Amino acid sequence: MDGGPVRVSGGLTVRPDHGTMDVAEAGTLIVPGTDGIPALDRAIVDAVGSLARRARRVASVDTGAFLLADAGLLDGRRAATHW
Repeated sequence: MDGGPVRVSGGLTVRPDHGTMDVAEAGTLIVPGTDGIPALDRAIVDAVGSLARRARRVASVDTGAFLLADAGLLDGRRAATHW
């Protein structure tokens, strides 16, 4: 969230250009999935909600849909996953 490096489950380190609060607007916000369904950190859920309000499109992969739901982004909408 602060723009620092993030190590992902596959061993890759992602180095973002900006922290979440530095993004004025986005064309597409893609929320990745994770192994299993972790307890969702409220700060992450709130950051995703904030970023989604500044994005033209929002999508998720796999279990990322649960984060979108927890942020209230799927309220009143139809959604599908591969499950």
